[in-house]
Amino acid sequence: MANKICTKCLLSLPNSKKFFNNNSRPLKDGTRKYFLRNVCKKCERKRINEWASSVTKTSKRARIKTLVDAAKGRAKKNGIPFDIHVDDLKPFPEVCEIFNTELSYTNSRVDDRRNSPSLDRVIPELGYIKGNVRIISFKANELKSYNTPDTLIAILKYLNVNTKKDA
Repeated sequence: MANKICTKCLLSLPNSKKFFNNNSRPLKDGTRKYFLRNVCKKCERKRINEWASSVTKTSKRARIKTLVDAAKGRAKKNGIPFDIHVDDLKPFPEVCEIFNTELSYTNSRVDDRRNSPSLDRVIPELGYIKGNVRIISFKANELKSYNTPDTLIAILKYLNVNTKKDA
């Protein structure tokens, strides 16, 4: 088997899937041509890790701006009133007011999404307007959006009864 030289580290490695990742490109006839990349897996992993660490170092304001922009798109799509700006949500909380857990403002997929900030419409029918939007954890917002107060009370009663039996 012939060797291939990595264009990053300049090491000569066997030309195989063990050392180089697959890639493909479309051909004119509609099929795809598969080939091995020119960067070894070790260098590719290093590049991805460097990129991921740079992406996770975002400011709180930038993270909230991403949430506000996404909310603006949802509001337009669903015909919901929208009249907020990033600065309307200041000061950005450090902790989720519902679960008292620290909010994670990083943009990493690796982070626990449940503790990432999320925009909550206190009264959903009013939309994203000043005074009706707060920042809570994704976990709290998800529980709030999929449950009614009656459902949550029923769950609490169930847990209260079953934990008394175990004690």
